[in-house]
Amino acid sequence: MNMAMNTPEFRDTQIVPLIKKQTGQANVNGTALKSMLIPLPPLAEQKRIVAKVDELMALCDRLEASLTAGEDARSRLLDALLHEALVPWRVN
Repeated sequence: MNMAMNTPEFRDTQIVPLIKKQTGQANVNGTALKSMLIPLPPLAEQKRIVAKVDELMALCDRLEASLTAGEDARSRLLDALLHEALVPWRVN
C-alpha cells in the first residue's frame, strides 16, 4: 500500500484532490482515506509475490549467516597471527 500510495499517479488522483490545509499542515481525514482506491494484484499474484519475498528473505538470512561466519573466521585468524607475531620466540 505504501508503494502504491507514493506513486505520482496515486498522489495526483487520490490524495491531492482531497488534501485540506489546516493550520498550515496538509491533511487527509479518515473518511477521505476510506474512499481511496488502492490497486491490488489478483490473489494468485499476491501469493506469488509473498513466495518470492519469502525466498529472497531466506537468501538474505543465509548470506548474513555466511558473512558472520566469515567475520568470525577472520577475527580468529587475526588473533592467531598477532599471537604468533607478538609472543616472544621460545627456544625448545
